[in-house]
Amino acid sequence: IVIEGRDTCIGYTDLAPIAGLAVPHLGCDEDAPRILSEFPDCQFVMAMDKPNIKNALAAKYPKDGFSGYITTDAYVSQNSDIDGTAVIQKSAYISHSVTIDEFTKINVGAQIHHDVVIDPFVTVAPGALIMGNVQVGSSSYIGAGAVIRQNIIIGENVVIGAGAVVVHDIASGTTAMGVPARG
Repeated sequence: IVIEGRDTCIGYTDLAPIAGLAVPHLGCDEDAPRILSEFPDCQFVMAMDKPNIKNALAAKYPKDGFSGYITTDAYVSQNSDIDGTAVIQKSAYISHSVTIDEFTKINVGAQIHHDVVIDPFVTVAPGALIMGNVQVGSSSYIGAGAVIRQNIIIGENVVIGAGAVVVHDIASGTTAMGVPARG
């Protein structure tokens, strides 16, 4: 909610309340329609990991109702193109000539190197490393600590498992795990 030119956090959504947070738990991600009706002036920050929920919310509500954020300790090169709905979390590193499309989440400590294109609704989990000249298709999930070698194409709706090392292109709709990653 914007009050006197300032953004105010009204709460958060998650599967269950998180102990110790100073802001209220508003419900789970699926409760977004109810939350918007209770707080008609609020904007969502789509930091959730589930691409299908992000897709459903984005289809239902106008894009200008969403906002993204980049934490102050993340590094983002000035010549990268980051959509205004993207979420870049703590200690993330975004190198030069990177394109990050709408409703994408780059999680804590993830590294995205030069000339990478990340399509809409992608989640890059904590500590993942994406080397140069990689393309990641829409609604894909890159697991925690996964490594994607340079010059790789990841299709749409792909899940890369935690700790996987991707050395070959991955076809759309595939789940790939292991070292090297196999689908």
